[in-house]
Amino acid sequence: MIQIQKIFGDVLGLKPHQTKGILSLYHRRIPPERVISAELARTLSELSRETKRQLGLLIDRGGKIRYVIVGGPLSIWIPDLSDFPLGKGPRLRGLRLIHTHLRGESLTHDDLTDLALLRFDLIAALEVGEEGLPGKIYLAHLIPAGAQGENWRCLDPVPVGQLEINCRELIPALESEFGRTQKRINAQDPRDRA
Repeated sequence: MIQIQKIFGDVLGLKPHQTKGILSLYHRRIPPERVISAELARTLSELSRETKRQLGLLIDRGGKIRYVIVGGPLSIWIPDLSDFPLGKGPRLRGLRLIHTHLRGESLTHDDLTDLALLRFDLIAALEVGEEGLPGKIYLAHLIPAGAQGENWRCLDPVPVGQLEINCRELIPALESEFGRTQKRINAQDPRDRA
């Protein structure tokens, strides 16, 4: 299947060279074990600062960028994800969302809601500094419902160059834990089974 590369979101007002730079993000590849490379984080941050808009990437587990999203200064809008349907049970979607924040804020309530409802593998917000350089990166991932009912875990923010999350280890471990939790819930279900 050939993927048509287009920018999703609000492209009105972008200059031609900005559109070209944003489209070129599709040609970047991320090692599957990495959340994002330092080089790609810098390019994303610079483009975000130049356009004064949040930019987002939806990256599959193989490290391929599947969607490039342009938002406004405070948010992005997630496109239709029907090409990445959820299966039965507690599966994750197979995509991670990396997006920029222009005001130095951590993950917002909307970000965490998107994580939970869309079941991303993980979500990250990349600070964009005054000069367009990437600052800290804020990450969160889903967890089986905890004792206090939380659905996600927010990790401590770190500079992009110090990010040591291995997606090839983390995501399968999370899905395995979701599967074990679902089996325990099913085993405790008192309803008769046919």
